[in-house]
Amino acid sequence: MLRHIAPHLTEIVTAIALDNRRRIVVAGTFANGRLMVARFKTDGSPDSTFGQKSSSVFNPGVHTLDTGLAVRSDDNVVLVGHTIAYP
Repeated sequence: MLRHIAPHLTEIVTAIALDNRRRIVVAGTFANGRLMVARFKTDGSPDSTFGQKSSSVFNPGVHTLDTGLAVRSDDNVVLVGHTIAYP
């Protein structure tokens, strides 16, 4: 689903929501532990006005899993997740 953004990485989509303008917001986790959120237009094409080239990637420095997504009434995106600490 996110192959156009990061074709060389394995990603897991964990949440999908619509904003107030019916744009599609997708959140997920890359195999390397980074979080990603992307937005698509109503026709399914990437929304280049969101983040950097339609997506934002977060690298908190530890393995992180995105577990939820909400879109507020002002169309701001809220991600929920947790980190995994390895011994």
